[in-house]
Amino acid sequence: MASPDINTEDYSAAVDFLGLLPNVNRKRIGAIGICGLSGMALTAATSDSRIRAVATASMYDMSLSMSRSHQDSYTLEQRHKVIDYLSQQRWADAESGKSGRVATLSLA
Repeated sequence: MASPDINTEDYSAAVDFLGLLPNVNRKRIGAIGICGLSGMALTAATSDSRIRAVATASMYDMSLSMSRSHQDSYTLEQRHKVIDYLSQQRWADAESGKSGRVATLSLA
């Protein structure tokens, strides 16, 4: 059974793992998605700014409807602020080996 939540998270978990390897340049990590995983790769890249490139082969971008927040309520600047904040928290969690508590982020 496919799980969009789990499969999307798998991309960010892979970035966590790869980014901790000493021979990997964290600024050159990309993702690839084929068929059903294409949308999940795109969703992961829209919510994790550590993914710098994406290649997909798919007929439809399902992630588009999920990537603009609830009813397009965030501005582009707010969305980027949230993505960068959560992405940096992932590095902190990966380096410590624990999930940290995410503080409230002011979007104002």
